[in-house]
Amino acid sequence: MIIAVIVGVITGVIASWVAWWVLHHAMAPKVGFSEVLKKQKTGNSKTGYYYQFKFGNLKKRTEVVDISVRASLYLPDFPSNGVTNIYTIPIDGKYIYELTPQSNENQGWARRISLKVNDPDFLKTFEKTFFDEKLKELAKNEMITLEELFKITEKAFVRVYIASMDAFSGSRKVVKSKNYRLTDIQFGKYERFSLEFTPTQENNA
Repeated sequence: MIIAVIVGVITGVIASWVAWWVLHHAMAPKVGFSEVLKKQKTGNSKTGYYYQFKFGNLKKRTEVVDISVRASLYLPDFPSNGVTNIYTIPIDGKYIYELTPQSNENQGWARRISLKVNDPDFLKTFEKTFFDEKLKELAKNEMITLEELFKITEKAFVRVYIASMDAFSGSRKVVKSKNYRLTDIQFGKYERFSLEFTPTQENNA
């Protein structure tokens, strides 16, 4: 009798663990990110450039829905050692209803999102006393570039967080990108049906 109870308890624990693993891993959303940040010329910014990252649904059969996106600038050891200042960067696609399954026939499985580093409210960030005068002047004139932000401290990076839900299982998951740094900014283009990136010279961008 005791043995049967013990076996039953162990079996129940294992079954619960397997069910948890399937729900939160095998049936969870699978979202991937581009390895680089795209820099592109534009006439809609005083700097003459805009910056993008790309992400997509890597599942072949299931939609990802109820998607929220956040991009943040991290400044470790700034303005002093042991302090990390984190600032949310405005983006042009904070909420997305659906990403279709990954496909070579349509682009609905992925999105390109722009980092709005010259958003007026974001620029107010750099009025704080511990930022240098050059950066304050650039912010005042709406001439901030992503490169300038990365130069605030050599440890600076941008990280993207995405929360989403698998349309079939209802399982939710939050994923984060790599830490994008200054060297990850490149001229070029994202491939149409993948997260791959083809670099180009600035004059061809």
